Amino acid sequence: MGSLWDVLVGIYDSIMGKSIDWEDPKYPITENFVVKEALWLPQWNRLANEEDGLTEEHKNNLIKLFNQMELVRSFLNTTIVVNVAYRPPEYNRLIEGATDSAHIYGMAVDWYVPNMDCNEVRSLIVPYLDTWKLRCEDAPVNWIHTDIRPPTFSRYFKP
Repeated sequence: MGSLWDVLVGIYDSIMGKSIDWEDPKYPITENFVVKEALWLPQWNRLANEEDGLTEEHKNNLIKLFNQMELVRSFLNTTIVVNVAYRPPEYNRLIEGATDSAHIYGMAVDWYVPNMDCNEVRSLIVPYLDTWKLRCEDAPVNWIHTDIRPPTFSRYFKP
C-alpha cells in the first residue's frame, strides 16, 4: 500500500474525472463538502458562476482544496462550517480582500468548528500542515484560513 499522500492523489485524480453539478448547491464535491460551501458568496446571497469569472481551473482547485479539507475534518473528527471559499475578483474587492488572495483562484477556504475556539483549532492543525499540503494564516480572528498554495517561507504565516 502506498503512502497516505499517494492514496489521496489517487482519490483526487478519480474525482477530477467526476462531473460535478456546479449549479446545484447541495451537490457533493467530496464526502463532506458540497458546492454551496465552495461557491457561496454571502454578501451577494448566491453562488458564484461563470459570469463572475469561475473557470474550470478554479473548480479543479476547489476540488483539490476540499479533498485536503477532508483530512482536516477527519483529524478534528467534527463538522467544519465554511464561511467562504472561492471569491471572484469583484467580490474580493467588495469585501476588501487581499489583492492576490488565494480565494480568487479557488485555492483558499475560511472556516470554523462550532463550539471550538479558532486559536485552539489552529494550534491543533499547525503541526500537520506540511503533511496535508496546506497553509494556514496565523491571525487572531474568529475563523481559520487554509489554502493550498505552495509555502513561500512557512505553512503557518501572517496575513
